[in-house]
Amino acid sequence: KVARFYLGVVGIDGWRLDVAHQISPHFWSEFRQVCKSVKPDCLLVGEMMHGNYTTWIGPELLDSATNCQLSSSVINSLNTGDMDELAQAMQREDVLYSSFHPLNFLGNHDTARTASRLRQPLHCLLALTFLFTARGMPCLYYGEELGMAGEKKDGDGWGGDAGMRQQMMGASEEDWVEGALDHFQLVQALVRLHQDHAVLRHGSQEGHLLVSTHTALGFVRRKRDSHAVVAINSGEKACQLSVDLRGVVDVDTIF
Repeated sequence: KVARFYLGVVGIDGWRLDVAHQISPHFWSEFRQVCKSVKPDCLLVGEMMHGNYTTWIGPELLDSATNCQLSSSVINSLNTGDMDELAQAMQREDVLYSSFHPLNFLGNHDTARTASRLRQPLHCLLALTFLFTARGMPCLYYGEELGMAGEKKDGDGWGGDAGMRQQMMGASEEDWVEGALDHFQLVQALVRLHQDHAVLRHGSQEGHLLVSTHTALGFVRRKRDSHAVVAINSGEKACQLSVDLRGVVDVDTIF
């Protein structure tokens, strides 16, 4: 009844379902049937913290999952300067999760904000770039577009996570913290890029063209004859990545 009411009467677009991995897949199968009967194009996203997401995600189950595993790899790789960890996480996803587009994110109310988790402020911009160019649906937690900081503190309200639930910055740039404008302008550009190029929304991730060094990562997205080549350098110095683009680069390729 609840699902029918909110989808059919209130008109929501879908459900983000808390700790979905702790509930039987059989229940989610029944839940899907009800939701899709009311709104066939509704989106059903389950919170997944561990395990193989395909236990709960599939044609007769939920549509997608919050990608906690990839989020951790992004933060760890940038903090340790070892992009190989992120490359391995992407390869794992190519094997396990190529059948659906996971909901990718950097931070949420359960973890310290991205600006507080990353040791170097400029790495926030690299993390945002990855979020909007990697395979999956990019999801921003409010304030990330401005580089808001916040950490968990014992005794702080909401189970210690008040730092992740603080009031949003004011609408005027005068109320923004240092560096917020850089974050905002980059996110604007990344959103436009993501909207303008279908290869970034629906393209596959070409696993055989994934390369990494300790500080850099390169990968290729593909949708039919369109390609996107992405390179991210987390180091302080310029570096070189070798990606075999023979047969890939054409008039529809973006860098």
